[in-house]
Amino acid sequence: MIWAFLAWYFLSGAGESGSMLTQASVNQLSERAAMVIEDASRLSKVRPLFRDLGNEVKAFDKRFAETGKLLTASYLDHTADRGDAIAVLDALNADWEAAQQRALEMRFRLREFLTETEWAALYSSPEDDR
Repeated sequence: MIWAFLAWYFLSGAGESGSMLTQASVNQLSERAAMVIEDASRLSKVRPLFRDLGNEVKAFDKRFAETGKLLTASYLDHTADRGDAIAVLDALNADWEAAQQRALEMRFRLREFLTETEWAALYSSPEDDR
């Protein structure tokens, strides 16, 4: 039951578009940026943002895995208080919110280096390229 809730919770963070920020999606976005940003000096300023964003995703993935271990231990301990599990989930929620805020701030910093055309090309869907 707890794992089902966690899966729902994590996947619901995907937002309206259905795309979730993962290490693979950060890598794809970084590769796409290398294709659409023509100015090498601006591209060199953007690369560290993708590195930082990737590090943010890795850090949250680690916290998420640790939360799963804590919840599993709590679930297996039949004497554990329900409040303990709720506290773990509350901490994960706070971590998720903070990670999303940092990712959003990185996106605003990224926007400062791109032209409107590059921004549109970077965030267009693959179907738009056809």
